[in-house]
Formats: sequence, C-alpha cells, structure tokens
Amino acid sequence: LAAQADKDAATDRAAARMEEAQADADATKVRAEAKKADLKSGLGQCAAEMIAAQRFNQKKEQPISTIYGCVSNGTQWRFMQLQEQQLTIDLNDYPLPPVGQILAFLAWMAEN
Repeated sequence: LAAQADKDAATDRAAARMEEAQADADATKVRAEAKKADLKSGLGQCAAEMIAAQRFNQKKEQPISTIYGCVSNGTQWRFMQLQEQQLTIDLNDYPLPPVGQILAFLAWMAEN
C-alpha cells in the first residue's frame, strides 16, 4: 500500500512538472530520463513520467495509445513502452556507441 502511494505521488509530481513545462504544448509521446549510475535506478522515475504524460495527453483531450520512454547513463540506454495500463521494459542495455542504433530507436519512437 505504501509503495502504491509513493508511486502515485511520484506520478502526480511528474504530471505537475509536465503541465508547468508544457502549458501550451501539444500531446507528449516520448519521455527520457538520464542517470549518472545504474540504469535501473531511473526506470521507476521514467515510468512515472510516462504515466504522467499519458494523463497529460488525456487531460488535453489528445490521448496517445503508446508512450515511449528511455533511460540513459550516457554510455548505455534502455527503452520502455507504455500501452494503456501495460508497461514493457526492454531488458537489453544498448551501448553508445554505436550512435546510429540509438538514433534509429529514438527516431522510430518519434515516428510511431
């Protein structure tokens, strides 16, 4: 129960930050989170921001069925996808370099 309350509070904080930053913006589709150390430490925060983006889009009456997220420590990347209530985390860590692979993933997320 406490974990759910913490998750809800984190999502609410992320939603508030998003509303302030994007007051006049259109719908949000991709969220990114940067961490100095372990990628796993950024997964929860990125997931909360993805849920906040989903809520933001719904509030703007511009729902997007899939929200994408990624976490990076500068040398490795991990990707996530939120469809409705299902969060999928790619368990592979993608190294940088090669830059082309990371850019291709990011471009694909932005186009879909």
